[in-house]
Amino acid sequence: MYPLVESIKIKNGFAFHLSLHQERMNRSYRALFGTACPIELWECVEHLKLPETGLHKCRLSYGDGVFAHEIQAYIPQQISSLKLINDDAIDYAHKFSDRTHLTALLKQKGTADEILIVKNNLITDASYANVIFWDGTDWFTPSTPLLKGVQREKLLKEGRIHETEIRPSDLSSYQKVALINAMLDFEDKLVIDIKNIGY
Repeated sequence: MYPLVESIKIKNGFAFHLSLHQERMNRSYRALFGTACPIELWECVEHLKLPETGLHKCRLSYGDGVFAHEIQAYIPQQISSLKLINDDAIDYAHKFSDRTHLTALLKQKGTADEILIVKNNLITDASYANVIFWDGTDWFTPSTPLLKGVQREKLLKEGRIHETEIRPSDLSSYQKVALINAMLDFEDKLVIDIKNIGY
């Protein structure tokens, strides 16, 4: 099993955010293997047969200098409610292929569509996406994410979202929450009314 994975957005034959994915691969590879990442995404993608129409996800699994890939059509989940789940032990600093811990937390969602993970009384991420909060004027993202997603990094660099600590007790200061990830651009984000976050 490959220990790491990247989920790359493919739309109408074009691969998105490759430089940001490469940056994360470089960081993860250095942290886990102690050497520079030998995999160049541009070269990998160049040799793949990408679907020319529609939205697809390319799942690139990799580790120790080797990789595998699969490409599947992508249909965004419909999310309208979130449940706060506390877990002070979870660690997902790199995009690991092993999601056992996250899957176990997701089983606690009850009737909600998705979870919002709280670690050390600070909001982090949903099970598969970073989150951003709208206060009526600006969008803010928790400064304590489990994983620094590529879409989150892109929006921070562009100044379209801002980092801040967000606690469950701060939720009343916001009107909406949205889910973003490599497959969900800012314009595609899944927006949820703040009142639909439960315990």
